[in-house]
Amino acid sequence: MSEDSVDLKTQVSGNPVIDRIETWLGVQDPAEQIDSIIRREDAEETLQSMDAPVLYRLIKRAGWDQGYDLLQYVTPEQLQIFIDFDCWQRDRLQTETLEKWLSALVSEADDDQFKSVCRELDPEILPIFFKTHLKVELTDDENRPPEEWDGKVEVTPDGWYAIKYPEDEDAGRLIRMILDRLYYVDRTLAWTLLEAVRWELMANMEEEAYSWRNSRLEEYGFVPREEAVEVYAFRSPVQYRETIEEEDVGDQARRVDPPARLDVPAVVRDEFDDEFFVYRVMRSITDDDDLRRILFQLRTLMNRTIVADGIEPGNLELGREVVRRTLGYLSLGLEFLSRGESDRAAGYLKDLPTKEIFQAGYSLAAKLQKKVDEMRDRPTLTLVDSDDYSLLGDDDRALVESLLRIRPTYAADANTYDIFKSQEQLDDAAFRIGTIAFKQMWLFGIQEQDVGELAELIYSDRTLNAPDEVTFETLFATRLVNFFADDVGGPLAPLDAVKLRDLPKLMRAAPWGDDPVEYLSDDLISPIVDAAPVATRNLVVQWVRQTMTTLREEFAGIQEIDEPKYVTPIVLVERS
Repeated sequence: MSEDSVDLKTQVSGNPVIDRIETWLGVQDPAEQIDSIIRREDAEETLQSMDAPVLYRLIKRAGWDQGYDLLQYVTPEQLQIFIDFDCWQRDRLQTETLEKWLSALVSEADDDQFKSVCRELDPEILPIFFKTHLKVELTDDENRPPEEWDGKVEVTPDGWYAIKYPEDEDAGRLIRMILDRLYYVDRTLAWTLLEAVRWELMANMEEEAYSWRNSRLEEYGFVPREEAVEVYAFRSPVQYRETIEEEDVGDQARRVDPPARLDVPAVVRDEFDDEFFVYRVMRSITDDDDLRRILFQLRTLMNRTIVADGIEPGNLELGREVVRRTLGYLSLGLEFLSRGESDRAAGYLKDLPTKEIFQAGYSLAAKLQKKVDEMRDRPTLTLVDSDDYSLLGDDDRALVESLLRIRPTYAADANTYDIFKSQEQLDDAAFRIGTIAFKQMWLFGIQEQDVGELAELIYSDRTLNAPDEVTFETLFATRLVNFFADDVGGPLAPLDAVKLRDLPKLMRAAPWGDDPVEYLSDDLISPIVDAAPVATRNLVVQWVRQTMTTLREEFAGIQEIDEPKYVTPIVLVERS
């Protein structure tokens, strides 16, 4: 090693977990890492011993201009993995992307490497690229191309094949360079390639190449998408916790020996910190071998969720949100299963399959998602055709919409969105969803409101409120105001001019004393409580207190309501 070269393995990231694991690369700038490798006396040996995905990510992060210099050293197996990662979109080989790798091969490789790579790449790769751009036929007895051909037509050096080149000059130039070198270093392979272009079907070649590609990527945890989505299979969190608490979980993780060097992708390393319960638990694990096995499982889990959520294996940087969500569900599952006990959680990380812990966490959020989905049709969360959630306030709407994403997330309020990552978030979301369900039950069950009649009311000339202003809170506040105004005839009737005029004075007088619940208990609260399930009775009390607090804050400090339209988000108002 030259005196100014850097031992990349000694570069630390400042991450107490990842820095304990031996890796191929440190945390230098990618361009600096490449420069350090090239300046090594054993640069070629170092590069060819590196994990192909690690080397690929280094080239991608550094950018093509920087990574280009490394391609003269890579093995055919490494280049094949680069193509596997970079040149496929679902089951289609992207020949435009493949072109840059082949161009680098022709430009940088010596004859031996060029021949080796062309022979050891999947036998369909070059024929697919050629067949996309060329027509190939045998020449006639006088070594002439077919008469009907026009355009850029040439004959191979041996005179056997006529080739019609594409209008794309860059692609045509690259194909000429490849064929010229193949005729020089391996004429038999050139003939095989041209015959494949003549006779092989594109669909068959792509299907075969895609199958080989998937087989290789499975070795790195990148399974086909239809298999990857199984990571999101429902696993009953409560039943799973009971099972592992009642039984000796032993060594269910089926410990697979990870490689000696384990590079964690930068996008994972950047996000993996004390924010996540799983990270805090891993910091407490003292055995480096245990830690390495857990990180290996975590990397494999990430690979599955990345693929399941539609991110191509070669584009991990685009999957930052998936990485965070994966760490969040894993943390949620681990905290739930361990009941928040770090020592127990550390044991579960060592002994349970990481995928199953993740599934438990995801399933906790999915159960809330299912409850919300059921509420939408029981009977409704909206009175407006163009809005699925018109009856919800802004904070509740944010939570519901977050939960109903394909992968449910959490919203603390209308302005604070996050991934699920803690039991505290789960408890908050569950309580709020339960509150929404109670509000729905109050309106359509206890109050026995008909959806059609209620919609007709808010769309009629009788109310000043715009339809999208009417929420559960608006209707409940109207019910309370009508009660205080001693109106027993129309609990959800819009407030007329007299009630609206007296509302500020009523709120200042506060006839309910210190606690509105006690004042209302006999006349209004008891019927609701008696009709509500026992588990929801505390929600009645909370809703009354919150609504009365809102009414007092809005109206007790003013003398009169000059513009009724300004209070329509709070109560129903009769049009004068």
